Amino acid sequence: MSTRLLVLGSSIASGLGERGRPFPRLLAEALGDPPLLDLSKSGRLIDESLALRAEIAAFAPTLAVLQHGSAESIVHPGPFVNRVINQFAPSSWHGVAGLYPRAYYSRDPHRRRRQHRTSRLKVAIKRMVIPMSRGRSRMTPETFAVQLVELIAMLHGLGCDVVVLGVHPRDERLFPRSPAAGDRVDAIIRRIAETDPRIVFVDLVATLRCWEDYLEDRLHWNPDGHMRVTAAIVAAATPLLDARDERSLTSADRHVRAADRSS
Repeated sequence: MSTRLLVLGSSIASGLGERGRPFPRLLAEALGDPPLLDLSKSGRLIDESLALRAEIAAFAPTLAVLQHGSAESIVHPGPFVNRVINQFAPSSWHGVAGLYPRAYYSRDPHRRRRQHRTSRLKVAIKRMVIPMSRGRSRMTPETFAVQLVELIAMLHGLGCDVVVLGVHPRDERLFPRSPAAGDRVDAIIRRIAETDPRIVFVDLVATLRCWEDYLEDRLHWNPDGHMRVTAAIVAAATPLLDARDERSLTSADRHVRAADRSS
């Protein structure tokens, strides 16, 4: 049976800063360029992927890779701070990623220095206001767990094999309180994967090197990181693909035998 590859996730999967070679594209190449539906998007949460069920069903994937849990577990300042920033700060500071450090910088030395200063200022403000404003993640771990179970059930209902990626390490200095929040979500993903033999878990903590496989924000991955994750996914998905091929061959053999008997 031919593979039809689906990827769901946030800016990690969409390759922010990676400039054209994120792991979904590398994975498709490694699997022989099957049809690919990449629905990853910067800031996309798992409930937003669930809302795409009609598009997913129409594509009829046979293998899905889920990169969720990172965007859901990053800790942000409280709502009051966000309102103040949206009212008084430059537009580049607005939105979900408004206080994130830059993932990459300009090659022009003057512009690069300015970008570094701005990035350091954002991080300093974030480190100060998150404790003051009772910073929180965009989704609670409990809600994430419910959504992940629902998403996997929907994919299995389509006859789709599932590979789930864990939550990769983040730098506490650049994303205060986010590493601990990510660890909690990573534990949830592991636990859900362990309860269902049809799910394969990819351990990003063991896969990625800190911080050699990251861009400068220590959140998004550089080309080495995307290649390492691709290799880990291929290793995890190969037994699923082999089993699917075996089932397909067995089914074809049954049809041949039935045809022989009828003749």
